[in-house]
Amino acid sequence: MSLRIEKWEGLGNDFIVLDAREAGSLPEWIVDTQAETERQSHFRAWCDRHRGVGADGVLLVKSADSGLAQMFVYNADGSRPEMCGNGLRCVAAFLVSHGAPTEFEVETEAGLKRCHVERDGEATFNVRVSMGPARDQGLRELSLLGATVRLRDINIGNPHAILFEPFPEVNRDELAVLLEHSRDGLTNVEFATVRSSTKIELVVWERGVGYTQACGTGACATVFAAALEGRLEYEQAIAVELPGGLLSIRCSRDGAVQMFGPARRTFVAQLG
Repeated sequence: MSLRIEKWEGLGNDFIVLDAREAGSLPEWIVDTQAETERQSHFRAWCDRHRGVGADGVLLVKSADSGLAQMFVYNADGSRPEMCGNGLRCVAAFLVSHGAPTEFEVETEAGLKRCHVERDGEATFNVRVSMGPARDQGLRELSLLGATVRLRDINIGNPHAILFEPFPEVNRDELAVLLEHSRDGLTNVEFATVRSSTKIELVVWERGVGYTQACGTGACATVFAAALEGRLEYEQAIAVELPGGLLSIRCSRDGAVQMFGPARRTFVAQLG
């Protein structure tokens, strides 16, 4: 059976989007709740950049009881994160490109998220998402690679371990892997540099992916952590510069976080 997919990207964080809202027209392994292992195997193959389509992950869009649609996220290694901010922007833009209204809620495994979508061209969109609540899970100090590592844990539907410059003088790649595995269930890792009162530079090591061009939840968690530590002001629009481009993030003291950034469809294909 041939499957229609769309490829989308948000600041270089790229995804295969699969519409599963009409389950009767799809192979059983996509919609069967008991077929998770087979689903993960297929999606790993799709994400392979040398032998498949190539992507950071797969976004499975399903019908929802609450909200316009449900989003399920699969990383390139087949693992299942609770949430993906760049992925959510892509799904929101995908829905609008298929006739949805410009404002609606999407059901995620981290709760309902309200999205507002503005079209910026034939296949380009700007999306604002209410991402909160962000929750502070405290500071940690770890002894790793002969250095003391200070980080703050933030959960915004998925976990993040955030380090602010100055960073330990160790191999960052090795450190990122160790920090990814430093908590049960794995965590994303952010290396943040505050450049001014309104700008942060950010590099993200995403669990199940590795270094990524952008991470929406990571940007949100980092801005909230910076405000908690007095490095930035609450209620201020912060430009977060990631390798793939800029996101605008605003957070409040109660953990409410707004994310604004682009999403773009790159191509449509048939698999099978």
